[in-house]
Amino acid sequence: MHGSEFRGPLVDLGWSLWGELGVPSVLRAHSAVAVDLEPLILLSPSLFPMEPRLRDQVYSWCVAHSGRVSVSRLRGLLSTLPPSALLQFSAFSASLRRFDSIQWPGEEGAPWDARPDVRSMELPLMRPSLARLRARAACGAGARADIVCELFAREDVWTRASQVAADIGYTARQTRQLLGDLQEAGLVMARDEGNGRSFCLHDSRAWRKILAAEDVVFPKWGPISRLVLLALTLHAQRAKSPRVLRVIAHKQRGELSKLAQRLQLRAPPATEANANAYAALVDWYVDCLGELADGTSPALAVGG
Repeated sequence: MHGSEFRGPLVDLGWSLWGELGVPSVLRAHSAVAVDLEPLILLSPSLFPMEPRLRDQVYSWCVAHSGRVSVSRLRGLLSTLPPSALLQFSAFSASLRRFDSIQWPGEEGAPWDARPDVRSMELPLMRPSLARLRARAACGAGARADIVCELFAREDVWTRASQVAADIGYTARQTRQLLGDLQEAGLVMARDEGNGRSFCLHDSRAWRKILAAEDVVFPKWGPISRLVLLALTLHAQRAKSPRVLRVIAHKQRGELSKLAQRLQLRAPPATEANANAYAALVDWYVDCLGELADGTSPALAVGG
């Protein structure tokens, strides 16, 4: 596999999503897709080696708008990162602490040698894609706004508190407590199901109007980020022998099949007893990443 096969769509995806957040970018393929800030922040350092210019712009954005970021959510989602991605994010976080006193988790990383050239960065908060940040402007940069957005993304689907918590990176206890508060306020409905309770927004259409998100989709950014990181993990092994690469490809396929089903992607190619398993999986990744980058992926239409 040549590095350029993955670099193009991954760099384009990074520029487009950060472009929605106000980073100067000629790419805007996700203007009707709700950006989820913390998964993007955790993913982006893994893209920086491919595109140093993006690194410097993202650093500037984080310096300007760190108050919009949920530190507790970053901390809760750290455990979902593979070791290589955790190392990249930890170095990014350590650099923000060292040069700009921004206290984000990831204490194990070594900071960069020098501070990037930080530029002013406006936040175009009224863009449709920034509906999640508008929710935070109304409810605060914490779990309450994120829980509302997760239920909003699911429209009228009843969801357990544990599932909401798993998807957004907060504890189940904290999520249940806040869902109870929202229920008491009349914003969320609850019903008993088996040995637990499920929740749903009282009026999702009203929330669409409040958040100015009538034509916005809320994708499952956690699984999407996981897909991208698995692609990078595979890419990092490209110099190994063909036999080892077949084994790595086969080990990945089990998780990829579940991710593909959840994101409504076509199934990854068969890898068992397939001499071309690695190359076939690379081709599958390239197609999926290309569609994510240009905004046409079925995964971007799967809410909640």
